[in-house]
Amino acid sequence: MTTEELVSIFYSNYNVGIDYSAIDETLFLINEGCLEYELKVISNKDEFNFFIDRISSGKIKTYDIAGGGIGHLALKLIALKYFRQPNAKVNCENWYQGYIPDLIFGSNNNITIVECGDTNPPKVIGYLERKEVNKIIIISYPKEDNLIYQHIFSKGPDLDDYLNLKNKISLEKIKKILKKR
Repeated sequence: MTTEELVSIFYSNYNVGIDYSAIDETLFLINEGCLEYELKVISNKDEFNFFIDRISSGKIKTYDIAGGGIGHLALKLIALKYFRQPNAKVNCENWYQGYIPDLIFGSNNNITIVECGDTNPPKVIGYLERKEVNKIIIISYPKEDNLIYQHIFSKGPDLDDYLNLKNKISLEKIKKILKKR
């Protein structure tokens, strides 16, 4: 995994305002085994265009998946098609941990967060800090090969230790700054 590859995951459509510090931290966590990463094909550009056409023509109503442009809505429909389980709870565009994820599947101690298209890198760690979140999936816009990929991030064995240490160090630095006042 390289910085450029991570940038293309988080900013698959529009790469202005790249948060390189968060990209670097994510890359470090993957390389150190604190974050696990898996890449899978979920769909293709034909299905993406099919959903865009159906949304544009009004054949698919989007009131229950509202939020984002037409391409973003098409990615959400792809995610719903592939991840929705019978009788499983799905939340769309609801507040969770200070963010508004595109889709939340599951409940209690078994949550999967799905973000479609461009996604702020800090969300991966922000979501995975929660014990109930098992993975975050980013579904990118179609690539040059006409495929749509799901980028799956999950907790590595040392992520909790890393986050605890990071928070402790940050708190100690803040206390030092406040003592100097």
